Amino acid sequence: MKASFAVTLGVVLLAGSAAVWGQIAALTYANPVAGFSLEVPDDWEMASAVQGSLLVGLDAEQSSGAPWGAPLLWFFYSKQTPEATAATLADAFRQLHGVTVQPRATGQAGEWELAFTSSSSRGDFRQRWLCRVQDGRSYVIGAVTPGAIAAVAQPEVDRALATCKLIPRPPLKRFREPRENAYTMVLPRDWTWEGQVFRSELVPGYFTWKVQSPDRLTGAFSAPPATFNIMFPYVPAGEAARSIVLPELQKQIPGMRLDKVQDLPRTGAYYRSAVVALGLGANPRIDKVRADYLADVNGTAIRLRVSIATVMFDQSALLGGRGNWWLSACGAWAPDNQFETLYPLGRGVIASLYTDPVWKQKQFEAVGEVTLWRKWVARVCQFLFNIEYLEAEDTLHLPGIPAPPPDEDD
Repeated sequence: MKASFAVTLGVVLLAGSAAVWGQIAALTYANPVAGFSLEVPDDWEMASAVQGSLLVGLDAEQSSGAPWGAPLLWFFYSKQTPEATAATLADAFRQLHGVTVQPRATGQAGEWELAFTSSSSRGDFRQRWLCRVQDGRSYVIGAVTPGAIAAVAQPEVDRALATCKLIPRPPLKRFREPRENAYTMVLPRDWTWEGQVFRSELVPGYFTWKVQSPDRLTGAFSAPPATFNIMFPYVPAGEAARSIVLPELQKQIPGMRLDKVQDLPRTGAYYRSAVVALGLGANPRIDKVRADYLADVNGTAIRLRVSIATVMFDQSALLGGRGNWWLSACGAWAPDNQFETLYPLGRGVIASLYTDPVWKQKQFEAVGEVTLWRKWVARVCQFLFNIEYLEAEDTLHLPGIPAPPPDEDD
């Protein structure tokens, strides 16, 4: 049954993604923190996977490294030559079910290619990996594309692979979150960090932080998530950029004004289809935009570009389409007259954040313990309610109340 469910889930999600997929213009996405650039659709993002590798794609920020219904690119450096790297990767890929692959030289100087189709319970995936060397540094850029959308998505993938190249990097440092060892990130060497792990009743752990240059005119941030219950009607991300985010920014920087909003319709449509396919909601509302804000800071015109997402997994027909939802925002800023040059630095820092796997596992365990404790408290409260109002018997020994969860040291 599990395999059958996985196949069904994969087919549904891939079909939904194919329906919303449509090519848009490609732009050069430079990441000077990671040291490479490539041409990808403007709604793609970058995010860290395992240490040393980056994901590039429409859902890179939420991906575990395996694509569901959108192409996913991998980038990482190698200490081996391109030929040796290709041979090592081929040995690894042959362990996948039904994969037969042989590295080949492409004819480009120092470039080797692996191209094959892999199969899984979620369908077929078209894979293409290029091993290259530039300025004495070996690197790999690879792409995994779900077969169901390969026909429409492959042109974007091939363009990204063809245009990938190394670019100069500034002096950098690796920074580790100091309080809980929750994550690492890569910063320009002279930038500073401040932040915390945000927690609330609805959010067990969320990274909020700000990094900036010594003059504070360039930097990046991740804001605390804003959560709303059914009493507050859902606000699409584009509208939230003006009605929710702008007032909060104006509290910090008086005179902040909204300049423009870029809607990202493929992203919202993709995640809505994913939520439905995963059974998380029958009628979700998900929107994402990039909003540009302008302000004068000590005589310098600053541009701030914020990625804003609003997410509601399901709407209640009984409540007029309302439901619990949340807003997330992160972004980067730089002087307006240098924005195109300096903004990629902040965006690269955002993409470099890597959650520590030990911390992540502890979070899962902590959430489980809190959930058990809350269930126990709820049962106690219900029992006490029964005692007082339903005249339950034997009140001295509180029969039927289970023991509380044991402490870690027990």
